[in-house]
Amino acid sequence: MFQYATARALALKHQTDLLADSRSFRTYRLHSYSIDRFNTQMVEADESSLNGFVLPPEKRGLLSVPWWHLKNRGRLKLFHESGFQYQPGFESLGDNTYLRGYWQSEKYFRHIASQIREELTRPDPVDEQNQKVLDEITSGMAVSLHIRRGDYVSNLRTMKVHGVCSLDYYEKAARHVADCIEGSPVFFVFSDDPKWTRENLKLPFSMRFISHNSVADPWPDLKLMSACRHHIIANSSFSWWGAWLNPSPHKTVVACRRWFADSSRNDQNLVPEDWVRLGPP
Repeated sequence: MFQYATARALALKHQTDLLADSRSFRTYRLHSYSIDRFNTQMVEADESSLNGFVLPPEKRGLLSVPWWHLKNRGRLKLFHESGFQYQPGFESLGDNTYLRGYWQSEKYFRHIASQIREELTRPDPVDEQNQKVLDEITSGMAVSLHIRRGDYVSNLRTMKVHGVCSLDYYEKAARHVADCIEGSPVFFVFSDDPKWTRENLKLPFSMRFISHNSVADPWPDLKLMSACRHHIIANSSFSWWGAWLNPSPHKTVVACRRWFADSSRNDQNLVPEDWVRLGPP
């Protein structure tokens, strides 16, 4: 979603088509290619749409990059993200640019926020069960709370990079939100590990655990999260978008102060400036 929003902003700037390179999802195991399920404005980068351009190699090898430069003949410019912080060079990029990176900052697309929110929606009708939850959310002081575990816990390498938000963080975040709003909050809890969450998350507030949607199809949960008035997010791009897609200027969003367990990674521009960050420095 970050990649789409950033590339879409550049395409709109140059009034050109946005081409999506989905090759890496042929071998990606964590989740399937799903961005095309939204109301996105893009076409697949294939032989018919590339018009002679040559895509960069998926993996950089001793001969793959020189071969690409030879075949490409400078027609397609490669702009590589050098870190998680905002890349100022993005502002001067021209047409025919291939973006390689995560682009996890709203600074790339904040100026077209309303359009991105419209395009990153699912046109699907809401089923009866989700409609019932949606009605609950929109009728009260709903706060989404997302707990990300999954590969953050099961994969040692991923754990070292990301880590998980502590239960203490969620308790402090819930109290902060409750202190900031009028009325009694109801926390709608979403997680890829609902069993663990039910057993371990104890808050002195009303809670509704949402676990009926499949982890394999997370977009109904994203819709429900974005419909809440306020948000407590994990160090997860999924809950980041659940909060960001809420267009309300009056929302309170709480994020963990340390996004990565690996302190060498710069998360300076990852969380919007008007969101609250709690936790250890």
